[in-house]
Amino acid sequence: MGAKEMKDVLHYRIEQADERFLQVIFAMVEAYAEQYQAGGEREVIGYQAGGVAITVANLKAKINRAEEQIDRGEYHSLEQLRKESEQWLSENTR
Repeated sequence: MGAKEMKDVLHYRIEQADERFLQVIFAMVEAYAEQYQAGGEREVIGYQAGGVAITVANLKAKINRAEEQIDRGEYHSLEQLRKESEQWLSENTR
């Protein structure tokens, strides 16, 4: 059965459905949309260098962890980064 035929059958079944069936279909459609369509937490928005998918949920969790580290003072200042960069360059350009 092709997509058009499936859509026709689904439309027919939905028109005849009781509330319980509609609730089941609605939950299934919303779960699908959340997982596979744009804007969902599981939507793949990019890939890491090794090919691992990055989802919206992954990115939000990573941002939250970074914000918590900042709140705890766990970060490098620009001056510290410059010093580390200069040290790394001097060690690796000899």
